[in-house]
Amino acid sequence: MKPMLASTYDGRNPTGWMMSEKLDGVRAIWDGETFKSRNAKVFQAPAWFTAELPRGEVLDGELWIGRGQFQQTVGEVRASNGDWSRIKFMVFDAVIDRPFTARLQTLRGLDLPGHCMLVEQTLCTSNEHLTTYERAALAMGGEGVMLRKADSRYQHKRSRDLLKVKRFSTDEAVVIGYTEGLGRNAGRIGPSYASGWERPSGWVPD
Repeated sequence: MKPMLASTYDGRNPTGWMMSEKLDGVRAIWDGETFKSRNAKVFQAPAWFTAELPRGEVLDGELWIGRGQFQQTVGEVRASNGDWSRIKFMVFDAVIDRPFTARLQTLRGLDLPGHCMLVEQTLCTSNEHLTTYERAALAMGGEGVMLRKADSRYQHKRSRDLLKVKRFSTDEAVVIGYTEGLGRNAGRIGPSYASGWERPSGWVPD
């Protein structure tokens, strides 16, 4: 079974779509018996981790330790005897042929164990709402935003009904000095950054 894959956000009006934080985990499908990767490889989850997961339900999500913990997550889930004690299964979809809003209701009705959590979905009300939501996710260490068309069906391919939004980048820089502005920037100062600093996407100087 192929999972639904995201396309890149193309700037369309996101009003009416569902937003969630883009997690930096390992994509996984719970097929009712085992966890499988997007390429159908089985993850060797311990028995205690799968014991209380719903049988007969196919769930789409990510195995996730936390923000900024991608490499640690990969190491544990790919190992034959990995430590799953910190891992959570973050569920964002149910693989059934119904609109996403109906699939979301199905997910909310499931009895899930504590290490299996639903990814919060928020209805987008405007372009400004998406921008605010995205910046908040990045400020918390997230990777960006996922957009899902509310009335879309689950598709076993890359889809334009599922979009990944990552328009801004964040980084840290050390200010090592400043330069006085010239021309229209006379009387202003600008920071001089340490080597290795890269401009965030979309950044322009005043």
